[in-house]
Amino acid sequence: MRWSIWGVGVGMALSGLACSAILGIHDPEIDGLVTTDLPDGAGDGRVGDSATLGDATADGPTACPANRADCNNNPADGCETDTTQPQNCGSCGHVCLACEGAKCVPQVLASGGGLDYTGLVALDAQNVYWASPGGKNLYTVAKAGGTPTPKTAADPMDATTLYVGPTYVGLSTFSPVPGLKVLSRASGALVANVQVDACQTALGVVADETDAIYYAHGSNAGACGTSPFHITKRTPNGGGGFFETWDFAAGSYNTAESEWLALDAQNLYFVGFRDTAPGVYRISRAGGASSLVIGGRFVGAPVAVDDKNVYSIRNNDLGGIGEAELLAVDKATSGVTVLATGEPSFKVGGVVRASLVIDATHVYWTADDGADDAGAVRYGRVMRVKKTGGAKEVLADKEAGAYGLAVDDGFVYWSSAAGIKRIPK
Repeated sequence: MRWSIWGVGVGMALSGLACSAILGIHDPEIDGLVTTDLPDGAGDGRVGDSATLGDATADGPTACPANRADCNNNPADGCETDTTQPQNCGSCGHVCLACEGAKCVPQVLASGGGLDYTGLVALDAQNVYWASPGGKNLYTVAKAGGTPTPKTAADPMDATTLYVGPTYVGLSTFSPVPGLKVLSRASGALVANVQVDACQTALGVVADETDAIYYAHGSNAGACGTSPFHITKRTPNGGGGFFETWDFAAGSYNTAESEWLALDAQNLYFVGFRDTAPGVYRISRAGGASSLVIGGRFVGAPVAVDDKNVYSIRNNDLGGIGEAELLAVDKATSGVTVLATGEPSFKVGGVVRASLVIDATHVYWTADDGADDAGAVRYGRVMRVKKTGGAKEVLADKEAGAYGLAVDDGFVYWSSAAGIKRIPK
């Protein structure tokens, strides 16, 4: 039996950005140039700023025309900057590899070679990792781009989950041997088959700062598909122990549940059913009883956390209730802020098909827009919205097969049918 699982990319946004000055990508830490990314309204001319207003005149400020900006704040030379050029792409000081229509053109980090690039994405300080959903392997490529490197010489893996921890890479796989695998980041050597599951139900996995891993999986008790599920914690050598048995009630179990796990300093968060109550749950990293953060149908939804909120996608469409919503849920009060609605990827056949990651200021996701007019291509987008709400931004459009997603200090990375790509924030 093979579970119908879309998959999860749990990426770690680590510092240490490696950038190529040869490729013309600006990195203040590397090349010494300074690009100030001011908050909206602070006058840097970015999307959402009132600072597209240019030069003062006797009658007051004058708005710059489309694709022009006053970047030197000098009334004498007017809106002197062309924002269709790479050094000021779309806004003052926003440096891109290439610029078309005042938007950055994504940099392709890896493509071709007969590889499957539509899987999951995670990062360390130097590299992008991705795992194929089609039995190709686990690969890495330098953040500046290059030739993909397989991390294992054998055992091609169909991966449903990927994480990159301090020392190890972990994958939840459904073939050729279902279960959870942990590999050395340095050598690619297989450390352990941490969990081998005859029901092929290894689901979400995430690691903490100590390299301890937390994962959801089937128990193999009873018939596959209705057997109890567990949240397990183990150290890389196979130690650790079970947290709690999660019994999915007969008839309410959904194969897309518990694919996404997230950690903060105290708790593990996950999407699932507890008996018949669906929602986003948390459980202490030390184990114990669970608690419901927010109820609702989060079928197959990704989850991310920061020090204040849990972010996930509530699918209200299953019962004709309404649009699916990207939510910020206050961890202390369970108060809800709706950040975005209307994305087709939030509900594909009743199951969310989107990756979701966060940084200090924004929530990012990949959006599956469905097939084109001829029904031949599934287009996608890379989107973001401020954590405080506001207008959605399209970072990249017409990205067929866009799915896996990760961010670091300077870039957004994603997988697509055409390859692994990134774009400056």
